[in-house]
Amino acid sequence: MLAGVLPPNIGNALPNLEELLFGGNMFGGHIPASLGNASKLTWIDFMDNSFAGAIGEWIGKLTNLEYIYILKATASAAQSSTLLAI
Repeated sequence: MLAGVLPPNIGNALPNLEELLFGGNMFGGHIPASLGNASKLTWIDFMDNSFAGAIGEWIGKLTNLEYIYILKATASAAQSSTLLAI
C-alpha cells in the first residue's frame, strides 16, 4: 500500500503516461493540476484514497481519457459539466 501525496509536477514529469492506477492506497492531499499535461492518459483510478478538494478543469484537457474511478475518494468535481465532457 502506498501513502503520501502525489508530486505536484507528476503530469509534467510523465507526459506519456497512459494509465494512472492508484486505487486502494492511502494517498491524500489535492490531485495535482499538472495531470492535465499527461495528455496520453486513458485510465485514472483513484478509488479508496483520501484526496481532498475539487477536481479542476485540468481534467477537460485529457481528451484520450476513457475511464476515471474516484469512488470513495473525497475529491469532488469543480464543474460537473467538465466530467460529463469526458
